[in-house]
Amino acid sequence: MSLVQRLFPELQALSKFSDPFDNEFKSLRQFSQLPAIDVKETKEAFVVHADVPGFARDEIDVSLNGQVLAMKGNREKKEERKDETQHIQERIQSSFYRSITLPDTFAPENVKASLKDGILEITVPKNSVTKKITIS
Repeated sequence: MSLVQRLFPELQALSKFSDPFDNEFKSLRQFSQLPAIDVKETKEAFVVHADVPGFARDEIDVSLNGQVLAMKGNREKKEERKDETQHIQERIQSSFYRSITLPDTFAPENVKASLKDGILEITVPKNSVTKKITIS
């Protein structure tokens, strides 16, 4: 008997009912979601902040293809240990993909990304080259 069933015996009848559905729809737990983002522009750069709580640095990929800045993350389900009993499992496999199109006034070679406290920060410096166009 699980800890939840011991603490809330009235839920035992419900757990028997939900088990078949739990097995049928287990894949629905492995969901993909869009992280919330903020994009701001300063005099020197475009700065993107994305909420990616629970993701480690090695689970996130940031790429720049042309003007498209893409953020992709994948967190795999952790393996259960044989000497443990799982009572509740809400931290599951999760993935995300988000992309934004940048203006063509940036310097792709100087893009930087950092991750702190579940917030991914991507700084895309603006291109400092300004082309003067003479009107004929």
